[in-house]
Amino acid sequence: MNAKNSTGKTTAPTKVAVPNLSGLITPEVYYVIQEVFLHLKLTESWRGKIPTQEGFSKEDKEALNLMVLAIMKDVWSPGGVNWEGFLPYVMLRLIRKRFTWDSKPANKKFFAERISKFERKLNEQAINQTEKMSANNFAQYIQNEADNMVSPDTLKLYKAARTVATLIEYEEMQYRLRPDITETTRVEMREDIEQFFCLPGYYDLIEGVGEFGKVKQLIRTISCARYTFRWQSHICNIRCNILTHMLESAMISYIQNLEEGVTDTDTLMRDFWIMLFHDIAEVWTDDIPGPLKDSFTVEWEGRTVKFREITEAQEMEAVENNFIANLPEKSKEFLNQHMMDAPNNAANHARYKNADYFAADWEVFWNILAGAKEPRYFEILYDSLAFQPRTTNQKKAIIEFLKKVN
Repeated sequence: MNAKNSTGKTTAPTKVAVPNLSGLITPEVYYVIQEVFLHLKLTESWRGKIPTQEGFSKEDKEALNLMVLAIMKDVWSPGGVNWEGFLPYVMLRLIRKRFTWDSKPANKKFFAERISKFERKLNEQAINQTEKMSANNFAQYIQNEADNMVSPDTLKLYKAARTVATLIEYEEMQYRLRPDITETTRVEMREDIEQFFCLPGYYDLIEGVGEFGKVKQLIRTISCARYTFRWQSHICNIRCNILTHMLESAMISYIQNLEEGVTDTDTLMRDFWIMLFHDIAEVWTDDIPGPLKDSFTVEWEGRTVKFREITEAQEMEAVENNFIANLPEKSKEFLNQHMMDAPNNAANHARYKNADYFAADWEVFWNILAGAKEPRYFEILYDSLAFQPRTTNQKKAIIEFLKKVN
């Protein structure tokens, strides 16, 4: 798949053979990836820079990075983006953050100046640890795809999105930062930000002015989804928020597509973006538990309907009025299609719900491990084994979850 890059030139990925995905995804792969997400959920972002860590994790940041990219990609690269190898690159980034070490730019620079191919060594360390846990070649597949297929122009846009997400977090917490590092952090960020001023709309987005003033406000609002927690009617020792749930669902969608042999980049990316935003309405409506939506009926517009039907109408309205309405004009068609039209495709809807529910299984598993003995948590895992869209290896992974908590 060829595409125009941010400079208007046509680029193509390095040509490699389409991989044979047979046997690539095993129950161990699902297990190691949920373990990666659990650690990122519990890993501090901005550590040592603010007195309290509530609400800022590595996983929050990774979710916001990708959402900013999805919102701005059509503005920054009107000719289109080459997505070959991008999801493996993101996966490698998540794995590396789990199995290696992260620090402020000055510390990274110190080692990079003294150790040859330092970044590569960190990637190799992460891959080696993943291979030990997943017991197959999944980690090597991820590294090969990331190294050989991803476009430098796509990575440039991804880094630009990360700088925007970092600025959003910085502005949210700057009054809580340690006084001795507030200005240093601002200067370091400004140096990163200025290299992307050539991208269309980037300066206005950073400054929050003009057409992109409301876009920046939208991203700030989405960032605050880290404070809207799921499972609030249950004992929840591992706090799971809407922002990270959407990222976990998106990555599960990618892995289950690989398990089913999907190699088409357009399909992989379409499903990933859909799941990355699938609960975006809850930023404005909050999270209403699914069982409650289905537990009673009401009179509505002259009909007797499940409560769910009204909540879904409320969510659709929230997406239209708060999300779609505030997107950049060049992004509206893409994201409107993904948010509004995709759920109506019956053939794909079951797969999307499967990724959503399997992400919920992860959250249940984490809370049982953390000591929550809610009977409903165990019921959810057992019920999940009978859920028709579950893949073979997802069911095997759930069986392993149950073995570890029983």
